Amino acid sequence: TGAKIKKSKQANYHYRTQKHLQVLAIVGPTASKKSELSLKLAEKFKAEIISADSMQVYRGMDIGTSKVSAEIRRKVKHHLIDIISVNDSFNAFEFQKLSRQAIRNINEKQKLPILVGGTGLYVRSALYKLKLPDENNNKEIREKLERELEHKGLSSLQKKLKQKDKQAFSVIDIQNPRRVVRALEIIIKTRKPYLEYRQDWNSWQPIFNSIIIGLTASREFLYKRINERVDSMMKASLLAEVKQLIKEGFLQVKVAKQALGYKELIDHINGFLSLEEAIVLVKKRTRNFAKRQLTWFKKDPNIEWLDIEKEPIDDIIEKVIILLKRFGQMYNID
Repeated sequence: TGAKIKKSKQANYHYRTQKHLQVLAIVGPTASKKSELSLKLAEKFKAEIISADSMQVYRGMDIGTSKVSAEIRRKVKHHLIDIISVNDSFNAFEFQKLSRQAIRNINEKQKLPILVGGTGLYVRSALYKLKLPDENNNKEIREKLERELEHKGLSSLQKKLKQKDKQAFSVIDIQNPRRVVRALEIIIKTRKPYLEYRQDWNSWQPIFNSIIIGLTASREFLYKRINERVDSMMKASLLAEVKQLIKEGFLQVKVAKQALGYKELIDHINGFLSLEEAIVLVKKRTRNFAKRQLTWFKKDPNIEWLDIEKEPIDDIIEKVIILLKRFGQMYNID
């Protein structure tokens, strides 16, 4: 195994199949007990956890991202949490590189990596053949497009996209400025049609020896848990956390300051919303986000779905163990 792993490091490991490497993934919407399940499994199997959450990478964004405590992280090794400052940006390309490196490193230690998270693109970029461009190479193009968006509006970019790539114009969400900028960025950079770049998206072939568990529940059950979670975050001083981040230059970072819970409280601090209005909005937007997360994950035919509403967590753990045993040899699973 060691020789194979060494070889894959030298090869283009982003896209080749590495079936000798094992990984368990736990995915699902926010507030679906992903952390609870993954921690219990990690303790049981002496596994290590890889976070697949686009906001937990930022240091200082703790309460609003439901980050596991430092104390728990001392007991169970976690990867890709608190790896960058809130003043820096992070993207799926970088996550793909780091998460696959972590999967290989954990396997080298004869341990089971558990990939846990609700950021669908991050999960997919780690587990499936998916070619992502290095956004750092496209910085000048992106900044130029963003300036055009700011000064001429979305309609100007929509017109440009239609001229350059009619197919892309017809398939992407042209009302989403980020998607339009992204598509144009890729077309200009690669000088190829957008759908040619997107061809990997039709593949659901995992590159690792993996099993993916999806956690779900009825909408009412999830929404109740989300509302309770937001209330708990406020009691845990989320507002104070946001104020501290603002002092550290948080307002300079586009992606981080758009994070659920942070954006609304920044608007409250700036006098645009009352605290009560901000909390109501956080709950509403988080519920909508959970709905989008489920829509994303439901597209994946490889996910084994388990219902957290119908079964206690210990029963779910037993089901996961049965699935792992049936799936094949996994580290430390007897």
